[in-house]
Amino acid sequence: MRGSIVMTLGVAVAIGCGDTGGRDTTPHGVLFDSAGVAIWTVSGTDFAADFQLAPVTRLALPDSGWIAWPDGIAVDREESRIYVLDEAAPRILMFGFDGAFQGQLGRKGQGPGEYDSPLALATDMEGALFVMDPGAGAIHQWSRDLGYVGREEISPTYWGPGFAVTRRGPVYTTAGSVGSGVMTEALVHVISTTVDTAATVQSRWKILDMPCGRVPVPEVMSRASVWAAADDLVAFTAVPEYVIDLTLSGEIVASFRRDLGPRAVRRDEAEASVPLGPLQFLVEGCGMTPAALVRQAGFVDEVSPLVMLTIDASDRLWAARGADSTVEVIDVFGAEMGYLGSIPSPAFPWAFLDRSRFVTALPSDWGTVLEIWEVLPRR
Repeated sequence: MRGSIVMTLGVAVAIGCGDTGGRDTTPHGVLFDSAGVAIWTVSGTDFAADFQLAPVTRLALPDSGWIAWPDGIAVDREESRIYVLDEAAPRILMFGFDGAFQGQLGRKGQGPGEYDSPLALATDMEGALFVMDPGAGAIHQWSRDLGYVGREEISPTYWGPGFAVTRRGPVYTTAGSVGSGVMTEALVHVISTTVDTAATVQSRWKILDMPCGRVPVPEVMSRASVWAAADDLVAFTAVPEYVIDLTLSGEIVASFRRDLGPRAVRRDEAEASVPLGPLQFLVEGCGMTPAALVRQAGFVDEVSPLVMLTIDASDRLWAARGADSTVEVIDVFGAEMGYLGSIPSPAFPWAFLDRSRFVTALPSDWGTVLEIWEVLPRR
């Protein structure tokens, strides 16, 4: 399907450029053609999608004490296998599409097939598994039959979040220095020895004198670029406004824009975010209070309503809106159809198993659980 996106978009744009003056005023949004790019402009009013989300089963985790994040979930659809990176061990847990535990792959160490500090997983079209391991300065590769292939040096260095492997090569985020008080994070596509930058986002940093020493700290609630990739498709947003660009093999083919402005941030909200975000180590291990950290580092005045993106097996784009990392509403888009509707749901697709099932994580009485959910027609 991905190979036909450009051709199909061309047809859609041609239809939109008829008697309506170059626009399609269906509920899917207003379509503009800009140099072959389908620009879908959608109002800020939600309408219900024609489908709903429902839980199917939980992954049968072998023990407790594990730590998993969206970047640490990868799927081999051909083998019906789910990979889950347990950062606490570290190790890779394997499950079937029925949720049954199938075993684990690798362990902490310095030898072949062993990890230092892995942070993300990805699979390619051939079913190979890639492990982003910044601690070892390498990307590990496993074959579909679970044989260890080897490791390659990470260049440029990994910053995060996110990791994917397309036909063109690895995709991830990197970052520059903070010596000038501004850090530039870049979403890069590593193609052989060439580094192609898809998007950049900047954040302000300060060097603070703390009880544990001089530490570079970003403004509280600074958010990195939100992006997702699947095969040769990459979707990203790097601005506070609601704009998502979709590229195919490095070329922009569609852009989705909603009339939803940035969300204003209050000081008390910034302080409350510290113990839950990436700066929590300064509270736990450096003796700082959230209020003192916000006072010294400052905080961003506004943030994008977008918190997470995923591309499913049908090339639909799922965009989560919410506060911090909490998902409240999911908007769904198609490059050929524009806005497909919204779904109020706390369960966001971390990784799709097929066209209708995905892995997600939800809190429970005994901690976070990993679940398989299904996309069903709306009743």
